Amino acid sequence: MRIKSYFVGSVGAALALARQELGPEAVLLETRKAPPEAAHLGEYEVVFGTAGSNGTARSSPEDQTEKSKLELERLRREVSQLRC
Repeated sequence: MRIKSYFVGSVGAALALARQELGPEAVLLETRKAPPEAAHLGEYEVVFGTAGSNGTARSSPEDQTEKSKLELERLRREVSQLRC
């Protein structure tokens, strides 16, 4: 799971940043007032997570489409072999 914290003035601002950086699959995990030592970063700390692993970049839609095509072709071959 990939987890990222945002220090912002509003939860809405954090949501916009998370959707932009982590994608539409980002899930809100926690919201709290920023601790005093981090208050200069923003009023709130908002934590989001995604199912993706750390260090992996999100795939572009074109990459996703190509992967889907390859997987579909692999499955077609497998089904064809099972029928024989």
